[in-house]
Amino acid sequence: ILLDEEGFWSVTPEILARHQARRCGTGQVLDAFAGCGGNAIAFAKEGANVTAIDISFDRLKLLRHNARVYGIRDEKISIMQGDFVNLAKNQRLKADIVFLSPPWGGPGYRSKGAFDFHSPLPGPNVTMATLIDISRNIVREKNKGGVVCYLPKNIDLKQLEGIVRGKW
Repeated sequence: ILLDEEGFWSVTPEILARHQARRCGTGQVLDAFAGCGGNAIAFAKEGANVTAIDISFDRLKLLRHNARVYGIRDEKISIMQGDFVNLAKNQRLKADIVFLSPPWGGPGYRSKGAFDFHSPLPGPNVTMATLIDISRNIVREKNKGGVVCYLPKNIDLKQLEGIVRGKW
């Protein structure tokens, strides 16, 4: 498995990625911040067809390499290089599940107090609430799919409840 420095800090632990993939099931999954591929690979291993987006061409090359290490055929993971927010606005992206695991701010994210859904994220420079809203428009059938987020441990549970209930 190959990781760059950011991938080392941001890749989802394999056991957790497998659990998330099992919960999401099969179908079309869009991994909006795919990085080196931990989640995309887990989704593909569970039988999903995956669209993996990342802003870094180099990280997508690592993703492709890592998928091959796990025996994932290239056609199970389609790769798109670019900024998810721009692609979502300018492409006709559709999926059953949109998986969001954007950069939270590196290993020091915990020192900033509670994770705020309404503060700009360090990478995409939009809020988590905005990413969720954008992603809701990509989901094909609202009652059969959805937006799945991998969130930091220091989330504000009241904010999360408001977002889930649609009360921003």
